[in-house]
This record gives sequence, C-alpha cells and structure tokens, in this order.
Amino acid sequence: MIIHNSADVKIYFGDASDGISFQDYHNALTHNGSFTPSRYEHLKQSFGLKECIFLRQTHGIDGVVITHSTRDIKPFAHEGDFLITNQPDIGLAVLTADCLPIILYDPTKKVIALAHAGLKGSHAKITSSVIESMKKRFNCHPKQIHAFFGPSAKWCCYQIGEDIADDLKKDKNSQRYVIERHNAYFLDLAQFNAVQLEQLGLHTSTFCFDYNVCTICNSRFNSYRRQHQSAGRQITLVHLR
Repeated sequence: MIIHNSADVKIYFGDASDGISFQDYHNALTHNGSFTPSRYEHLKQSFGLKECIFLRQTHGIDGVVITHSTRDIKPFAHEGDFLITNQPDIGLAVLTADCLPIILYDPTKKVIALAHAGLKGSHAKITSSVIESMKKRFNCHPKQIHAFFGPSAKWCCYQIGEDIADDLKKDKNSQRYVIERHNAYFLDLAQFNAVQLEQLGLHTSTFCFDYNVCTICNSRFNSYRRQHQSAGRQITLVHLR
C-alpha cells in the first residue's frame, strides 16, 4: 500500500496484498448493501472513520454526494462511480483492477471527491460530472482543485483496438494519451483524464501522477487484463482529516 498524507487529507492506495478477492467483489456488487467484505471494517478502524462508503460501480458517470444530512448511506447500497463529501469522518472508496482512481480535492472549500474511471467512464467524461457536482453542491472552483491519479493500466501495457483509437483520435489532444507503437495502439488512462480536467479549468501544476503505477505489468496490483476473471480488486480510499 501507499499512503499520501497532507495537513487536511489522507489517501490510501491499496494493492493486491490488502485488497479484496473476486468473490467478495462479486458478492458486494450483487447483494445491494447486505454484504460487505471483511476488509471494510478493518479500513474503518485503521483510519478512525465513522463510515467508509463504496458504491456498486457501473462504469458510468453518476455518483453520490454525502453531506451531513445524507451520511447514513450504507456501503454498496447505491450504484455509481464517484463520491463527494465535505464530512471529515467519512471515507470514500473505490475498487479497481486496471481502472483509474482519481482523487479531486479542494483545499479552500475542504471538499474531496473520488472517481472510478475506466475506459468507458473516461470516454463519457466522468471528470466533468464530478467537477460539475463539486461546483453545484459546494461552490468549488476548478482552479482551486487538486488532482491525484492512482494505480491503473498505463500506456506501456494497455493496448486498445484500432476502432477505439480512431474514435479517441477525433480529439485534437489525443496524441497526449493515445500512443502508437509497433502497429498497435495503447492508452494512457491518467493522461486521458488529465486532459479533460485541464479543459475543465484545473491547473496542471496541481496534478499528482506519483501514485499512477501500471497495474498490468506490476504484479503488486490486481489486473483484470493480466488475471482475467480471477482478478481481485485493490482499494483506494480518501478522507478529510
């Protein structure tokens, strides 16, 4: 695991050694909040949280905003792919195995967001949905927001089909995240989303790629591309201090 600590926010990037099994992941998604992996209670206790929220991820662009009045949301009880809160004792968590966890943090408004961004969600611009929700619910300004990119599939290994590459190349900035090598195309998920965040008004000087390790070629992490159906999921968690 990797921990990012700052005065106001703490981010936990888990790996395969402290993630959850595929079976626990499947049970959590199919039981609509009536099943939580054993790792859930450990996370709450380790980080001193009153609650730790996971969603049933759908590779979409919808999410849940947690305020004082809605903090009783149960883990895995709702579908969605991003979480936002201004509550300091609520942990936001996503499960990934090649998809990209993105943390967005506004130090001025003391608001955090965590998004699950795979190819489908990234292409549908989940970052835009998150930023718009932060602006609408908490009056956040994009120029104040910091972005952290967690472990995910990277351009060194994440091969995509020519049809997908051709679609992505319609964007004039695609050369920053679609890489052609040996007559094949590869995608950089973090850069794909970073370009979108930049277009939404975030300053690139606030982007942190230090934790964006490739999950496909690094066996420390679960990888659906490498392990297929047997892949577990690593946990990314963020909370306000």
